[in-house]
Amino acid sequence: MKKFTLLELLIVLAIIGVLITILLPSLRDAKKQAESAVCQSNLKQMYTATTNYVDHNSGWLPNYQMYPIGTSPNPCWEKPLWPYLYKSAYTNSNSRPKSVFDCPSIDPDNNSIRYGYNPYLDDKDQNTYEHLAEFSQPAEGVIIADAKSVKLHKGSIYFWRHRNKANSLFLDGHIDAKVYGSVPITGNHNEAFWRGNE
Repeated sequence: MKKFTLLELLIVLAIIGVLITILLPSLRDAKKQAESAVCQSNLKQMYTATTNYVDHNSGWLPNYQMYPIGTSPNPCWEKPLWPYLYKSAYTNSNSRPKSVFDCPSIDPDNNSIRYGYNPYLDDKDQNTYEHLAEFSQPAEGVIIADAKSVKLHKGSIYFWRHRNKANSLFLDGHIDAKVYGSVPITGNHNEAFWRGNE
């Protein structure tokens, strides 16, 4: 049986090295796509929890800051959704549940904000949140998105963590990966994007 020469082994190793170099970017892309898919699944679960909350609260959306200043965590738009996502043990605790509110693109040991809630989905005259069914343009109004703050009050708060895109949940339940530059950065918050209405 013929043995491999050192030169042949080096050639094989070189070929393997080239293949790894070619495949690694594809593997990284696949990983990032998988993370974005999990993130979108998180948002879908949040929407289901939100609609359950709405059903149990006479059609009202949860306010982005449900608890007064000084409570922990503060503000906490997530907390009203906990009973619809987790066991009842979480409902009387300020400890933050994991998984659904944790985007997989962020290190789990990093305590930075994962998602933000749009504070402009309120009745401008009464300063209260509207009924989910009352928005005239629900497909245009963002409710929760990848963000650097719990308060999603301007485009600069968006976190473009998925290859320069940010997953965004809208009032009608659909999810769109918004491209950097496609979200109003500052200015008129009367737009349908922020209000869900004309």
